[in-house]
Amino acid sequence: MEQIVTVAGVVIAGVVALIAGTWIWKRFTPVAIPQAHTPPPCRVNLVADEHPSWKGEKYVVRYAEHFKSLGFQRIGAYRIPELENQRILALFHPGQKFYACVYDSKTHPTYEIFAAFTSDNSLMGTNSTWVRDIEQRPGHITMRLANATPSQVIEALRQHEKANDRIAVTAGGFAPAFLKAYVSNFNWRLKKCEICRDEIRLHARQEGRALTGEQIEELYRLKRAAYVAQLQEACRAQYRDQKKFDREQWAELKNRLFAIPETYDLKEVINAVSYAVPAAMNENQRFNLQRLETSLGDDGIVLVKKIMSKNIAELGLKQIGEVSEPVRAWIMVAQEPIEPAADEEPNIPPPVEQKAAA
Repeated sequence: MEQIVTVAGVVIAGVVALIAGTWIWKRFTPVAIPQAHTPPPCRVNLVADEHPSWKGEKYVVRYAEHFKSLGFQRIGAYRIPELENQRILALFHPGQKFYACVYDSKTHPTYEIFAAFTSDNSLMGTNSTWVRDIEQRPGHITMRLANATPSQVIEALRQHEKANDRIAVTAGGFAPAFLKAYVSNFNWRLKKCEICRDEIRLHARQEGRALTGEQIEELYRLKRAAYVAQLQEACRAQYRDQKKFDREQWAELKNRLFAIPETYDLKEVINAVSYAVPAAMNENQRFNLQRLETSLGDDGIVLVKKIMSKNIAELGLKQIGEVSEPVRAWIMVAQEPIEPAADEEPNIPPPVEQKAAA
């Protein structure tokens, strides 16, 4: 009996120790911070691929035959370098005025059928059920028909009220239409800027996860940083598109050019400026910028106006343009430091004559 009691005591003590150890480990182990998703690029390119190496070749061939039976003509294969060389098969139907593309995938191939419009509106049907946002971009209609055949999707699109506004399609028009849709959708997502702690908490709850306050704060910081970086590149790209810079012109300007979007706060404005000035910003300059007098409701453009009007930190900033997409932003340049001409002698004061000691 004594042995049983002893063993029971040892077991109980072990359980208590295990529970205590687990509690201590959870209490003092750093909280795992969820990682933000890698942000998508603000611009992509379609590179013609004459000899594509399909991951799911049998699926692509099957879809190609199906689309051909419906009257679609093959345009060719493309890869998208910015999206891990995602490959697509492009087709068009001159009679029905629809483009189509099949996304290569080893296990879950999908396709899209879309129309071209003179306006910014769009009409697209797909067998993909993946949805990033419940809300749709105004004027942009996406019909998701799970397990539907291309013929079923086409019929659904033809019955839509916007279908009558579609314009003629050509083989050469596929790439511009595809890229225009990508940029429009990307800009709209940035314009929404729905990054808030409540949204993060809601998404986690929908995925069956409970986040701590520390996790929410860190995930918000990561998402905001990703948004700021995305917005900077998108505004720069929009300015480049507007001005139609060639490769050489852009290479000469891009390292000094930066954007100040209206959605930036003071800290984000200072960071954007500090990365763009010709020399690294010193502590005194940063301190002066942080002391800028601000008012409630000041957006990024108002803040940079104040910095320039008072010449705070003497940064030599200059506005050279403005964009309205994805949000209103000033396009700025950090002026090059003035260097003396090569044939000019430096202005060095004459040496001070030393008097001989008496």
